[in-house]
Amino acid sequence: MNIEVSPIITFQEVLARGIVHPLMYSKSAGQLKENAFKPPPGRNDVSVLRLLYAGAGFCKKHFKSLVVGFHAYCGMALIKAGDVEDIPSKVADQSLGEELPKVRVAFTPLDDKGQLRTDAPVFSADAGLPMHADIVFDFIPEPESPAPLWVRKIAKALAHQPPAMFFEDPDPESGNWTGAMLVLPS
Repeated sequence: MNIEVSPIITFQEVLARGIVHPLMYSKSAGQLKENAFKPPPGRNDVSVLRLLYAGAGFCKKHFKSLVVGFHAYCGMALIKAGDVEDIPSKVADQSLGEELPKVRVAFTPLDDKGQLRTDAPVFSADAGLPMHADIVFDFIPEPESPAPLWVRKIAKALAHQPPAMFFEDPDPESGNWTGAMLVLPS
């Protein structure tokens, strides 16, 4: 099916993040780690796919193709776009008058060379990753420097279940998604 990918990401839209073990997920604790939603050094964004336009099988295929050091793909985390954007106000220490910078979800479709597309309209069957989006943290990254402490605080809060929900892949080696239905509670 080839449908137009909306440049507007609604608060209810579900985002999928590929998860690797042990970097982003602790099998012994059965939970996501802050690294699941923390930008890598020198970056201020975290890549996600828009589940509405990708589907479980496409997400798995893409996430399995990513090489993250010696870490192995083990499943995916789902989170609503609205939960991403609401989290800074929920984790800020109000008693200290703390106000954390904003986090937003940006539509960032990629072509088949991994470059940002600037043309429109974008369709779900286009080459590359037309359903790509980024969770963007409001700071200017320093090359090869770790993210600021507040980013870690937000990433840790995003990794909690809820707002994120981890779906373990029962058969990471297969080419198809055979795990639980990818649905978040309302």
